[in-house]
Amino acid sequence: MNTKITIEEVLENFDFYKVRKVMKFIKMKWPDGEGELKVPSIQELEEQARNLLESSIEQVFKDKENVGYASSGGFQAICDWNSDCLSLSFNLDESEIIFKH
Repeated sequence: MNTKITIEEVLENFDFYKVRKVMKFIKMKWPDGEGELKVPSIQELEEQARNLLESSIEQVFKDKENVGYASSGGFQAICDWNSDCLSLSFNLDESEIIFKH
């Protein structure tokens, strides 16, 4: 896997404008590093997504795992080595239940 090309393809196919529009609408803000909260810029969204994608890939190689996960600020990056898949999503809501079987 050429990780640089793969990451760029994922980022090119992701609609950061839509994410920012939704964040503005629901007033979802991130810390800006100066003690303030603000809706991130497109560039900040892209940087965060790139970092998460890189982290998910790094997990696979460093920890010798088949799947690497990284998430923050609504984004979730997954590198699934078995499926040859690198994915990026932005989640607004999620529900999970753990059950015994």
